[in-house]
Amino acid sequence: MLLPALLLGYLLPTLLLFQEYTDHRLADAMTILCHRTPPAGKPMADIPSLKAVYVSSFCAAAFIHIFTLSPALSRYPNLTLAKIFVPYSINISGDLRFISVSERIRSLWLADYWVIWTATMAWCVLAVWDMNRVDRARVNLRVVFVIVVLGAVALGPGATIVAVWYWREEKMAKVLFRKDWRSPTK
Repeated sequence: MLLPALLLGYLLPTLLLFQEYTDHRLADAMTILCHRTPPAGKPMADIPSLKAVYVSSFCAAAFIHIFTLSPALSRYPNLTLAKIFVPYSINISGDLRFISVSERIRSLWLADYWVIWTATMAWCVLAVWDMNRVDRARVNLRVVFVIVVLGAVALGPGATIVAVWYWREEKMAKVLFRKDWRSPTK
């Protein structure tokens, strides 16, 4: 369903935009048709749709996270989060010992996972920091860091990202943009 929607919504209008038209009115109409913007009378017309996308994405990500880890941890009593997310090859002395090829592959996968996870959590905290920087919010970044990490563990990193960006979009929707884009003179 997504592919036909993308083809009809993006590819077809783009191809029609680059078509040569003999009538300039038709060319103008095609240009206007291809620009998806809210009408001037409703500057925030996209906000309800955006909220719906964020809420449904959050629910889906949290559902997948919870219902993936819960059965795995409840069916196998010896399975812990440390056994899932910490490489087997790290022992108490800190030496790396690889027993098998599959363990090496798992260690590489976990290294990728932790790099991506760390970058994602930093991205979330920096999104909040940016809102502090532009005076759209006043939030303690240490508290944000703790909430982001706990959210990622409890609800999953995907749901945490969506929650942070939902909050950010709420704050940005309240911004009133000046009509004059020039910087003020000193």
